[in-house]
Amino acid sequence: MASRPKKQVRKRTRQAGGDKIVTAVDRAARVLSAFADSWDFATLPDVARRAKLSKPTTFRILATLAAEGLIFQNEANSTYGLGFLTLRLADVVLGGIRLRESARPSMRRIRDSLNETVVLGILEGDDYCNVDGLEGTHLIGQTQLIGAPVPLYVGAPGRALLAGMSDEAVAAYLRRVRPELLHKAGMTGPKLLREIGHIRRRGYAISSGDFMHGGHTIAAAIRNGGGAAIATLHISFPQGRYSNQLEDRCVEALMKGASRIGDCQPR
Repeated sequence: MASRPKKQVRKRTRQAGGDKIVTAVDRAARVLSAFADSWDFATLPDVARRAKLSKPTTFRILATLAAEGLIFQNEANSTYGLGFLTLRLADVVLGGIRLRESARPSMRRIRDSLNETVVLGILEGDDYCNVDGLEGTHLIGQTQLIGAPVPLYVGAPGRALLAGMSDEAVAAYLRRVRPELLHKAGMTGPKLLREIGHIRRRGYAISSGDFMHGGHTIAAAIRNGGGAAIATLHISFPQGRYSNQLEDRCVEALMKGASRIGDCQPR
């Protein structure tokens, strides 16, 4: 049985658009985002609470989105979930990420050799986002959310990306991140800098339970032809399956895989 992910450390922050923001569209986006952290269907009060809207407004938006195929309403118990149109839109987005295609052979090679979950994540502003994953055949494994933005300071994949950035880029990043968000994740600026130093020296990042309950993650940065970190490759497995031997095998596979994928990327 796969472990369920922890609730995301923070919600996606909306960009300030001033007069460019259309209120109705903004509210509809908030309603859709209310379904981003769970596979479960939600009731009207649940959606209204997550979207921070009134129940009448939420109901009207849900009805409109359902008419367009973006939301599915289960009339048997009056709950809501994402509609099938979102699957088609997701396919379009993921299909446009060329890195996924070039990374797949290396990911499959790693998965087949270790029989553990291997995941590809890309840099997205101050977050990283998982865009592809291959799971092993163990009865107990680690399932990764695809498409959910995760702050770079949370877990091995994001920290591996930070370690692949220049000192100037890391300093600028730390100026943008609010200290209280770091503290909430059990992190501080100096502590994160020390961790980045460790990752740079050994070439990979390790974290346990930062994003997935009971999960152990090992990650390496993927660099483009110019040496810039653009993505991460990571392996996740339950902490109960950890051993020094498995970690060593994961590190070796990740370093080779990240290098192979990076060799295919332009500057």
